[in-house]
Amino acid sequence: MKCDVWQRIGWLMLNPRATLFPYSRKVAGGRHATRYWLATICALWSAVPAGSAATLVHDFYLPMPEAQLRQTFTALESNVGTTLDSVFSVVITGEGTVIYYDQWEDGYETDIANPTQSTTQIWGDGNNSNGIPPGYTNDPPSFPAGTVLTLRNLVPLPRNPANLLFDARDRMAATKALVVSRAAWATTPGTVLAGAVEVTATVDYGTSYISPVGQDMTNALFQYVGLMVMAEQDGTSVTIDTDGPGATAPFTVALNRGESYLVNGGVKKGGSVNATKPVQVNLVIGHVGAHYASDWFTLYPTNQWSDSYVTPVGTAANGNATFVYLYNPNAAAITINYSTRVSSGSFSVPGASGVFQFQMPQNSGARFTSAGGQKFFALSTAGASPSSDAAYDWGFTLLPEDGLTTEAVVAWGPGSSDGSQNGSPVWVTPVAATRVYVDYNGDKLGPLTDPRGQRGQFRERQTRWFSVGRLRGGQRVMGREGPVERRGRRAISKPRRLPPQLRRAPGRSGFEQLDLRDHRREPEVLI
Repeated sequence: MKCDVWQRIGWLMLNPRATLFPYSRKVAGGRHATRYWLATICALWSAVPAGSAATLVHDFYLPMPEAQLRQTFTALESNVGTTLDSVFSVVITGEGTVIYYDQWEDGYETDIANPTQSTTQIWGDGNNSNGIPPGYTNDPPSFPAGTVLTLRNLVPLPRNPANLLFDARDRMAATKALVVSRAAWATTPGTVLAGAVEVTATVDYGTSYISPVGQDMTNALFQYVGLMVMAEQDGTSVTIDTDGPGATAPFTVALNRGESYLVNGGVKKGGSVNATKPVQVNLVIGHVGAHYASDWFTLYPTNQWSDSYVTPVGTAANGNATFVYLYNPNAAAITINYSTRVSSGSFSVPGASGVFQFQMPQNSGARFTSAGGQKFFALSTAGASPSSDAAYDWGFTLLPEDGLTTEAVVAWGPGSSDGSQNGSPVWVTPVAATRVYVDYNGDKLGPLTDPRGQRGQFRERQTRWFSVGRLRGGQRVMGREGPVERRGRRAISKPRRLPPQLRRAPGRSGFEQLDLRDHRREPEVLI
């Protein structure tokens, strides 16, 4: 786990759901799922009318409470301190965004758009009296697109609610789309035992979730599997069955909005969460006593599952393997067709909570599609060779292919726990030959012009399923025609070992050009 948090965070920063511009699509049950992968945001543009309440279009409850995170850490290792370094990163995707921030400690606002509590802050309206965002001396009258706010606190445990901190359970809503990421680690043993995930907006919550992996799998990285469930509304009843169709009896817990329940281990593949009102669910896995190996994932509701997924992350050049785990919720076996740069073929995933482990080739992305159109779910662990999963492991949930879009935003990018390092791979894979544009700091300036007329400094041509890394510190990714999938890796390490992390490249503005040609005319994609 020497490169965990930043790796994971990078992934999520580049994750379809929490690291890109969202777009809304209707899913089963009438809710609208927001995809954040390389998405262009048009529909969520909103202004605050003068003299009236704000129109808030993106709403978040910050997940994974610090006390529950520490419980997962202590289930894996014995030398865990009682102070957590807790981070939430917020990327502002549109100029003029106003953010309303509601602290959980003194109870939530009845109407966050019309706050009445003095502790609720409003950022981006130029009014210092109602709040100044972290990192600023004065509240700006407007945030430029690409602005990154980092909400970081040392959180001592047990938690004293008399102290207002930026931490889990806080609520945040905005007039335009945000990209939010979550990371944390205990100050002892430090960032070697850490994690990071993308944070979903309430529009993406659901009422039915299934764990695609479990402690009944043989890989040591799944010796511990736990779940965290957080409610959006008061009076939410949550039924949890840790082994799904197995013999263990389900149990029910009651949650109010912003409250979280931890299933501290014991989850088997097919374990389920069913709620009477929308919830968000995070998955935590780990190798017990490995010093250190733990990964976090954001799960997605079953009504947002797909029959086709894409991943850009291949096995490392040094041979440390990346695996994709494909979960089949159907009663009968399903056939999965796969395609990578080096090969294509098919394999069968057993029915009734069956899981298939697929090892990714080096330097390649992949697509996985069920031959019969059946829905399934998939996640990936990178740097996770069974004999060396404690060195660089990180993980992420795969993106449904219908979630691919042509623009993405990279979120938190410190480079390392102290911000002193700047070196992070970003994996990008197109479904067709594609031109990729990268704007390193999100200012839309630079010598090159993307298909939308915005300026930048990096352009690259990619062949289908080519997986490229080492795009240093980006803020925006875009494509003209061919959608692409992107993952980032952020590495938090032991002291003095500060592996890759996404970060703005010092002194860079706009796009830079690099060509990876396959001697065809390629569509263009902006990052």
